[in-house]
Amino acid sequence: GVHRDLHRVYRRQRQMCIRDRVKTWLGVPYRYGGTMRSGVDCSGLVREIYKEVYQIELPRSTNDLLPIVQTVGEQNLQPGYLIFYEIEKEKEFHVGIYMGNRKFVHASSTKGVMISSMDEPYFQQRFFKAGKIKNLSY
Repeated sequence: GVHRDLHRVYRRQRQMCIRDRVKTWLGVPYRYGGTMRSGVDCSGLVREIYKEVYQIELPRSTNDLLPIVQTVGEQNLQPGYLIFYEIEKEKEFHVGIYMGNRKFVHASSTKGVMISSMDEPYFQQRFFKAGKIKNLSY
């Protein structure tokens, strides 16, 4: 119906919006605790892009993001969903934003903001979970 079509249009607009926003962050250097284009860390990047695209304030740390994410299977990932990696067992988590085609954007501690593939062995071995913010309409 009309409602579903509208929903689809909005979703496509948001997906285009997220790609545009991501482009403006690519190449920004990594800075622990950073939330600006002069330097950003992984959760800071997620927080800023979500603010720009979805107009919502997310928690500042990756650990605080985990409980508000509803897990989805990898085959059901949509652009904008979050992907978490376990860098250090149950201690240090890394987060990025899914972009489609098994690619995600993240703030790498060595290379800054970049797009990586979920299929890179480094990430395959450390995959923790993926999902969407509960009650957010993507």
